[in-house]
Amino acid sequence: MMNQFQKNIKFFFITVLGFSIFACSSQEYTTAKLALQQGDYSKAEEYLIKGMAVEPDNPEIPINYAIEVHARNENWESMYNMLQKALTIDANKKVEIRAVFLPVSEQVNNYTQYYWAEQFNKGVEKFKEIQSDPDNKKKYLNDAIEFFINASIINPDDPQTYTTLSKCYLDLDDKDNAMKYIKTAVEKDPEGFNSNFSAGQILLRCGMSSEVVMPYYEKAAQIEPSNSNALRELASMYYDLGQKGQQQQVLPRLCPCPPVVNCSSNASRAVRQTRARARLKNVMRRREMQMQCAG
Repeated sequence: MMNQFQKNIKFFFITVLGFSIFACSSQEYTTAKLALQQGDYSKAEEYLIKGMAVEPDNPEIPINYAIEVHARNENWESMYNMLQKALTIDANKKVEIRAVFLPVSEQVNNYTQYYWAEQFNKGVEKFKEIQSDPDNKKKYLNDAIEFFINASIINPDDPQTYTTLSKCYLDLDDKDNAMKYIKTAVEKDPEGFNSNFSAGQILLRCGMSSEVVMPYYEKAAQIEPSNSNALRELASMYYDLGQKGQQQQVLPRLCPCPPVVNCSSNASRAVRQTRARARLKNVMRRREMQMQCAG
């Protein structure tokens, strides 16, 4: 008897809580949420639009509309715009999306990262198919590019997406788009090593001059002063431009070798520089091959 009474009380409070939650919403938004629970997405879309009209200050509705309508239809630009609308209304308000209560900013970030990763990973999978079917490389690259572009729409601030797009276009020998997207990557992440270093490599393969390429390698070496790849490329740029003084400053950093036993400091320095020059010659050989391919 007591157990039945406790169950009734529990059911009563759950019911009251449910009604209180829905009571805070307009009739239109309540209808939309019920339609979502029932899987009636056409009706949900209709009433989410009506809900936004009568509750323009409720950021929960545009988030629901973004993921339950636009994301479901893979309309990524509209999804992005709707999520931005929610942030504009109130980024700090806690809202319930798919039974999870979080501030608007966290909800938007979570769903942005989720759908970005989904599209980006699909692009990576398409790219990997080239290994098993190289004869259809162009098709797989174009398919991958489509997914990477979707990812860039979902999260337009992610530099990795633009770097990856640039490399795909370079593989298609579309140098204009390759340069366009790698420059965008640097714009989005000016202090990133990968963005700057990749920009140097890609612009060089696109036939850009050492004057154009050098600032990217200089920035990469500034960000990671001990990165041997960046230092080798930078030394090579100085060599191309005849800036021997600058090159000589880079060479000792390029070969952090242990001191040579029983050698004077001058001899030790000479050994390090000889080793660095040998490495630099290898870079120059690769550079020549890249320039021939770019031509």
